[in-house]
Amino acid sequence: RRAIYFIGWNDSTNRSRKQIWTQGQGIDNRHWIPGYDDPTDKLISEVLVSMPAPYKVLSNGERIAEKQRKGQDPVWHYRMSKPHAFYLIMLGIGEYAIRDSKSSTGDAIHSWYYPDQPERLEPTYRYTEKIMDYLESEIGVPYAWGPFSQIPVQDFMYGAMENTGAVVFGDFFQVDKRAFLDRSYVSVNAHEMTHMWFGDLISARSYKDQWLQESFATYYAKLSERHLFGDDHFYWALRGEQNAAINASKTDLLPIRHSQSGTTRIYPKGSAVLTMLRYVVGDEGYRRVIKHYLNSHYTGIVESYDLEIAFHDVLGLNLHWFFDEWVYRGGEPSYKVTQFWHGDQIVLNVEQVHKADNLVGYFRMPFEVESHYADGSLRMDTQWVDGPLTVIRLPRQGGKNIDYVLVDPRGIIMKTMEYHRPMGELEKIAGNRKLPLLSRYDAVVAMREMPGESKSKFLQDLFNGESFHAIKSEILSQLLNNPDVSNADKAELAKRASMDKWVQVRQTLADQGDAKQPFIKAAFAGTLLKDSSYKIEETVLNKLCMAYPDEAPQYLAATASDYGTGYGVRIAWLKNKLAHGAPQPMQPGSYKTIHGTYGSPRLELEDYASRSFEFRTRINAFEALKALNYCSPAVARSLVDAAINPNTRLAGPAISALQFFHSQVQWRSTIDDEIEKWTFEPFQNEIITQAIK
Repeated sequence: RRAIYFIGWNDSTNRSRKQIWTQGQGIDNRHWIPGYDDPTDKLISEVLVSMPAPYKVLSNGERIAEKQRKGQDPVWHYRMSKPHAFYLIMLGIGEYAIRDSKSSTGDAIHSWYYPDQPERLEPTYRYTEKIMDYLESEIGVPYAWGPFSQIPVQDFMYGAMENTGAVVFGDFFQVDKRAFLDRSYVSVNAHEMTHMWFGDLISARSYKDQWLQESFATYYAKLSERHLFGDDHFYWALRGEQNAAINASKTDLLPIRHSQSGTTRIYPKGSAVLTMLRYVVGDEGYRRVIKHYLNSHYTGIVESYDLEIAFHDVLGLNLHWFFDEWVYRGGEPSYKVTQFWHGDQIVLNVEQVHKADNLVGYFRMPFEVESHYADGSLRMDTQWVDGPLTVIRLPRQGGKNIDYVLVDPRGIIMKTMEYHRPMGELEKIAGNRKLPLLSRYDAVVAMREMPGESKSKFLQDLFNGESFHAIKSEILSQLLNNPDVSNADKAELAKRASMDKWVQVRQTLADQGDAKQPFIKAAFAGTLLKDSSYKIEETVLNKLCMAYPDEAPQYLAATASDYGTGYGVRIAWLKNKLAHGAPQPMQPGSYKTIHGTYGSPRLELEDYASRSFEFRTRINAFEALKALNYCSPAVARSLVDAAINPNTRLAGPAISALQFFHSQVQWRSTIDDEIEKWTFEPFQNEIITQAIK
């Protein structure tokens, strides 16, 4: 139930993977190892496991070679010689193959994978060695823990876990080349690898300083992806972090450094704050401070004040003002910018319009301000914005006219900002591909409230020449279902979007396109139904079958061989087959799949809900069964089994499905009869009783 999990051993069909793995954070390892389970008490560790072939065993540190006595099971012996936190001790046991490689500095890297899925090895671990090389160079402190191993496990309740030198991650990240397009392991890979420094090498003293682990891991993962994919990718990720933080403040205004701050603040908000911190002190100064901070607390315990003091010790800077407004206090600033000419200069009145009180004060930050002139030149100033009103004066230079002004053009400062501009100015900004991504994106977003006929031609031309998915997706959102845009223009836009190189653009079309529109139907059936993305294929299949049930058999025929991650495509296929497919008799033993032969599509769908499959497949099956409003005894059995599973990501949807079916008279007795057959532990009985009360 806690800490150590035995996966698949109760599957009587022997189709589930059989594994044993552990998850110790925050204080769960005490359930399988006696110990003082507190991150402030670090220890060296040694693990010996006896396990029969063909199972392999992973744990922390170096594997120690041992002689085996004849006739006995192999003993896997691991030793970690540097102190690390108790919750980071791990086990991963199962049937695996291992790819061995090295970083450029000679660090051994062991990538574990399922031997029956060799095609998933490269897409899953793509860029692993490059990420290690980048992090060692960027952080400036060598990787400390001997071999670096990663192992996928079934039914993992989180994304991944940074156990020292031996990362465990959910096997839903073990993807093939198509699933890589929808959700790859790259960012999580970089996140967990960064934890080898921030979290494992130095650890937070308490949960209120958890951001010193998770924010840093999120930030350096973002930097790693910038190294791999470029600046636009980095700044788009930064905007996502900022938006998440601002949305969290609609619920409460807790600071990052708080034990109840929540994942949004200790992951994305903290990462965005570190981006601003580096912006304030500069790249070179930031790197020097982080290297000093890590070396000063090597294998030790840290608090937020230790990081603040490191900036003073290395750079001589008192940054308490920054930590006070962004770490020790909550909220984010909201600005209103008013622009007008005064003589030969532009004046910007920058007001902080959020409510200032004891928890959220006025923010003090240096803003980059760019004056763009009609001849294409620009002037960049740094202006400190502080207090309820800051007045910024931007003089003409050499008598040149200022076309427009950009405040924080790279979008580094976390904020909301009201800054009204005329359409002509927005077009100049959006159409200037030399400008930073977020300035151009915000100019396009500002066009949302403008009539379709006034912007359609400009936005379509912009779409055709644009190089980044975020702006193209925004244009699609504004024009695709706009009544002021002609169907001919929409059809041309949809056609281009359906063939766009960016999966995000094609997904926007799939999500927002109305299949009942002939030009959307043409894009869906002609291109996207066989898209390289499983997620797009699933979305389009569902929409086409719903809009054109009489044509469902042809759409089902086109997608009959695809399964997808979590069997999402296959389960959508089964759902639509049962709802819209042409009736046909099924001979026993005639319905063949990659898992064998079923008597009907319904029996296959029921099977995917069972304990023989990993939890995401089961959840997808639950949702399809709810959509079909079908609950057989086998389905009821699978739902009860899942409801008492220790993985809450599986148990939650199972309980929801139980409640859905049990609330209906036609299925209530089916569920009650199944429950009568079980012998529950007291805690399990409480779960089931609460689910159907």
